[in-house]
Amino acid sequence: MRKATGNHLITTWIVQGLLQDGKLENLEMEMRILKMDIIGISETHWKGCGEITTKNNNYFVYSGVNVDQQSRKGVGILMNDLLRSSINCIIKKSERIIMVNMKTKSGIMNVIQIYAPTADSEDDVCEEFYADLEEVLALTKKDDTTLIMGDFNAKVGKAKVLDIVGVYGLVNARFRNAIKGAKTYPGADIGSDHNPIAVKVKVSLKKMLKKKHNSKPNFNLLEAQETRNEIKNYLNQKVAEQAIELRSEEDIDKILEQA
Repeated sequence: MRKATGNHLITTWIVQGLLQDGKLENLEMEMRILKMDIIGISETHWKGCGEITTKNNNYFVYSGVNVDQQSRKGVGILMNDLLRSSINCIIKKSERIIMVNMKTKSGIMNVIQIYAPTADSEDDVCEEFYADLEEVLALTKKDDTTLIMGDFNAKVGKAKVLDIVGVYGLVNARFRNAIKGAKTYPGADIGSDHNPIAVKVKVSLKKMLKKKHNSKPNFNLLEAQETRNEIKNYLNQKVAEQAIELRSEEDIDKILEQA
């Protein structure tokens, strides 16, 4: 299993459906062989939204169309289970956009997987997609490192646009020094005519540990006379308050009897 520190291989892949029996397991096999840590997936064809732990103990989050709609589109993010403890939150925006927000030792990293509409799609479909993407990006902060990947249905190129750079995906400029290389894997096979595209990212993910509370009393504190006196006074006060409360209840009972 890969460690949660050092270099991570973050991949995006258009799989053209995960409904077929065994296809998710095939994806996990390719993930293990190629030592991928995170795979953003377009065209899952899964309905609804959810999170599952796979048979191979990986973690898969997905967002698809409504259950009453035809199986199409769909996005998801598959990661090895070790990285699961680094997750702050998951945003399942639509069947075209999903984001995982993760804690790193240097701050927050957002991994956004998209499946953009084609250029010949209806205007309202394109407008809805980009409005949804803007809403998701509005949840990120300027100091976050944000990676947008997936099927853009457009040519991205290598040019720098404002504070965003990209070869096969988009990444804010603050994050670009963490990118140590990008490549495709034409030998990977999942029954799709698209090849996975991966970037090697140098980042140390941080486990989100729950705070542990010490439930065992420290009896050594009782050795100090001052502490013992404070506890004694506190207990005497509580006993006195309880006695007053009981006497008040007795007085009320007497009043009710005399009424």
